[in-house]
Amino acid sequence: MSVAGNPKKKGGVKTGTGAIKRVPASVQLLETRLQSADEEIREQAWKSIEKLGAPEEPLIDKCEEQLHHENWFVGFAGANALAFCVDMGSGMAAANAAEPHLDSESQHLRYCAGQIFVGIDQRVAILVDSLKQQKAFTETMASPPPGRLDDLDQKIIAANAPAERAIEMMAQRLVHENPKVRQNALIHMTKMEWRCVPYAENICTLVLDPDLSVRNELIRTITHLGAFLVDGVHLFAAAMALE
Repeated sequence: MSVAGNPKKKGGVKTGTGAIKRVPASVQLLETRLQSADEEIREQAWKSIEKLGAPEEPLIDKCEEQLHHENWFVGFAGANALAFCVDMGSGMAAANAAEPHLDSESQHLRYCAGQIFVGIDQRVAILVDSLKQQKAFTETMASPPPGRLDDLDQKIIAANAPAERAIEMMAQRLVHENPKVRQNALIHMTKMEWRCVPYAENICTLVLDPDLSVRNELIRTITHLGAFLVDGVHLFAAAMALE
């Protein structure tokens, strides 16, 4: 049973030119499962996304499409699905698909975008940890395969890229004209903890933000992150001295 409220034609979507772009059967099945009324089925859908073997573009498009669904549970399922695209090597594409929603007037879409970035960070951490374990094991070998360590180093860098891009995208929103966008970015950056270190000064500068909700969010951020923000604390302290 689906929780979908708006029936859609299956098998293809219209492109900007009006042509019909075919959607693979595996992606259609994913959509059906993401829209299921059964929470367990929705969860299984996003957690098994790597096994689909679906092409990146239609998969990312279909997952992003769920964010706009009238049922919030489906929207969150789509957000989780985008985060799990990291497992199939499509983390950067997922981040790019989510980025415009950081600026949305819709609180729901802003929140979903933030959750996608946090999810990307979590999936990246698991992938990087696995690669580091492989590297550590390779280093114990008497005669590791030629180029194996260099290959793993490159894979670790590539695996980290989506999370680094995600935190960068949110940091850019700390100076957005909409205080709700700034607050949402701060909320979700906080959940990425140590990745905030390069943006410590950007974060602590918000102590002078004209919006009270943003300043209050900053207090919660500093309380949670503590030492991670040491490079920006002097800005916070200086602002307090002016009060």
